[in-house]
Amino acid sequence: MSYPFLSDAWFDAVETLRDKAPTAPEEVADVAVNMVVTGGPDGDRALHFAEGRFDRGLVDGAPTTVTMPHRVARSMLVDLDPEVAITAFMTGEIQVVGDL
Repeated sequence: MSYPFLSDAWFDAVETLRDKAPTAPEEVADVAVNMVVTGGPDGDRALHFAEGRFDRGLVDGAPTTVTMPHRVARSMLVDLDPEVAITAFMTGEIQVVGDL
């Protein structure tokens, strides 16, 4: 069954899979990044990557906040398409505030 990317149902499904996920690599264990995804079907969504996983909302103390359109976030995080990310960053669709 599929769920719309970043919908509440999508996050609920992700949460049910967390216990089955491998431990995060040591290189990203201490990384914290906030994301604001704009223009999605459910409106703008705030999420974060911390301790090797994505979760809802913003995390206190993250040194970086990245803002991008829903289409770009989906291409990066679901389709794993690096070209979309590179193009979006170069054209200003991805905005970074804080520690680049």
